[in-house]
Amino acid sequence: ALGHIIHRTLYEKTDTTISQIYLSGFTDLTEPQVFISTLGRSWLNAPELWLKEGSNTLYHGYEPAERAYLLTNSQAEDIHVTLEASSGSPVMNPTFIITGWKTGGAKVTLNEMELTSGRDLRVGFYHQNDIHGLGTVQDVLVVWLRRTSTEPLSISIQRIGV
Repeated sequence: ALGHIIHRTLYEKTDTTISQIYLSGFTDLTEPQVFISTLGRSWLNAPELWLKEGSNTLYHGYEPAERAYLLTNSQAEDIHVTLEASSGSPVMNPTFIITGWKTGGAKVTLNEMELTSGRDLRVGFYHQNDIHGLGTVQDVLVVWLRRTSTEPLSISIQRIGV
């Protein structure tokens, strides 16, 4: 670890452990500097997420280790969020991990345009076993968008197949 650059906000220290987060990878781009600097800013300074006023969905923050926004939606309501992207805090391929989704289906709109699953939208659903021994199972929806922006984005995630 002595040979690595460590960013202060991306480690956690307890009395007996130190956990660090690194982002690494490869690219085949001929001029990767713009891509890499945008990716770094989107990860280290993720855009703020705002829920639609009156929403019962809970926002738990951005998790750098998963590069995802964490939400809980146990009220069976649609989710409407705004990501406040800017040049200093760009959006790059946002991911939403939503617990309590209760159904495997979702319709996703971006700036009021419906997206279809494929190259630019991935939607997954899984059941997470109770890791705390309380006897419950969490239903989790994962939504990933291929999108890079320095402008605010409006995203809606609506239930289907209820």
